[in-house]
Amino acid sequence: MLASFAGGNENGEDKLQRIQRALKPVSAISLIVLVVFIFISQAQIIVGNFVHVFLIVVPLILQTGIVFCLTYSIAYFLCLEHNVAGPAAFIGSSNFFELAVALAITVYGPESGSVLVCVVGVLVEVPVMLVEVAVVNGTKGIYERRLSDESCRCNKGNLSSARPGEDEVCVIAVDHSSLHSSQIHPSET
Repeated sequence: MLASFAGGNENGEDKLQRIQRALKPVSAISLIVLVVFIFISQAQIIVGNFVHVFLIVVPLILQTGIVFCLTYSIAYFLCLEHNVAGPAAFIGSSNFFELAVALAITVYGPESGSVLVCVVGVLVEVPVMLVEVAVVNGTKGIYERRLSDESCRCNKGNLSSARPGEDEVCVIAVDHSSLHSSQIHPSET
């Protein structure tokens, strides 16, 4: 919709990219302002509960970092493209605290411990996710080189063992002793 108002003689994709470039600083500044406002509104509670905050922050940073690294590494091993691996790792490591803050304030009130956990979660998650974005952007070349390298396992003659093709379905079956994964052709189902 913004692209139609932007005018100019360029095609829709060029307009969209121009709008994205113009709004990128606005979105980053808005995110920082949001975190500052959340901190200001809850500063007294956070300062008054320093030990509790510390007990929330440390495991949260560890959990977010471990899940991100694990997801991003598995995506690399599975030969996923960079534009799939990055979002998969972000979604896997995100805790969606922004929604939790609104819900906790509504249900429990602004002075509750639940709100403290959610606010601290936002204050931790935003910088951690920005570090994750920097890691994903910094490793884009590694992903692209791997997928274009002919000697890589991802590009060996049996590509279907690394990534399912259009005519294959990836099936995961779980038994009680271990996890098995195999690919079958739709005609076999």
